[in-house]
Amino acid sequence: MKPTPLIRIEHCNLTFPLQFKSGKLPVLKNITIDIIDGEFLVLLGPSGSGKSTFLRVMSGLETGHTGTVALAPGLSKRDMSFVFQQFALFPWLTVYENIALGLTARGESPEMIRKKVARAAADLGLKAFVSSYPRELSGGMKQRVGIARALVTEPKIIFMDEPFSGLDSFTAATLRHDLLRIWKEKGMTIVLVTHLVAEALELADRIAVVTPRPASIETVVTNPLPRPRQTRTEEFFKLEDKITKIVQP
Repeated sequence: MKPTPLIRIEHCNLTFPLQFKSGKLPVLKNITIDIIDGEFLVLLGPSGSGKSTFLRVMSGLETGHTGTVALAPGLSKRDMSFVFQQFALFPWLTVYENIALGLTARGESPEMIRKKVARAAADLGLKAFVSSYPRELSGGMKQRVGIARALVTEPKIIFMDEPFSGLDSFTAATLRHDLLRIWKEKGMTIVLVTHLVAEALELADRIAVVTPRPASIETVVTNPLPRPRQTRTEEFFKLEDKITKIVQP
């Protein structure tokens, strides 16, 4: 039986007004896709194609589109979190306070906030840094705070906009490993944007290949590689070559 989608997007179109002349810029074009409960979906495509805009439409951060973005019964924006590419931490708040922001906004009790922040900090290796300020952290640690802030509200779905693009390759690899562990433990749904084919193959259950702007879905590839993924195998490299040819024909 076909699984019920957590989010169903149908015939989504979006244009932006041109800044210096009349007319509109087409950004999204007739996108239709289902987000399945519990899956790891990656949006893959070239930089500037509109992937991040589409991610914001899915999450409700971007409006003004046509078509439908329908949530499953019982799902609301309270069940969603967003991890930004540029960390988006408040520099005057400690790590603890940055992680706790969503819980504080929801009016949860101080005791519950302490418990949930402690759990999220432990999941991301931040226990020793909860009293630190963002200026005292490396880029990788800042992004760990961003992910912990997304996790602490116990969302059903997390949207991630190129969360590893500003990190060195070793830090990014460690964070991807930690993210996969947390995803498996929590059973949440993740939708992640990247322009790196190897990253998509390491992470995704399904890969939605996005065309150059205006963004549409070129194809959706089900990833056949078993988990945990071995990224230095002949099968991995062959699939990487195949998908690269779709992204950059």
